[in-house]
Amino acid sequence: MSDIDAPAEEVFEYAGHGPGSVPSNVTHVRFLPRVVEISNGVFGCSSLRELVLNDGLREIGEHAFEGCRSLQMIRIPSTVTKIDDYAFIRCSNLRVVVLNEGLKYINQGAFSDCISLQSITIPSTVNERLI
Repeated sequence: MSDIDAPAEEVFEYAGHGPGSVPSNVTHVRFLPRVVEISNGVFGCSSLRELVLNDGLREIGEHAFEGCRSLQMIRIPSTVTKIDDYAFIRCSNLRVVVLNEGLKYINQGAFSDCISLQSITIPSTVNERLI
């Protein structure tokens, strides 16, 4: 994924806040290095186009990116071991998902209703997938 090239004032820096803490009109998100888990249901941003996830992130919570219709690609760092239930449900323009070795669990419906999905490769380290 390319680096975020939007002006700094347009990039939301996620520091690990819970649901309701992310403005709904966010288009670009950068995760701070200290974030180890994305809370359940924290992003419901239909305008979200680009994510830069940090190395050190370990888990993506339930419904974390539900309905992020503008998101087209996601690269999951190798430090992520779990993608929880319905994490990317209804990301209807999501086309490419890059999962890295180290991922162990892809829970139920993680990519449900991602109707534009063209490419996803399940790493050999995945022990359980309920997608």
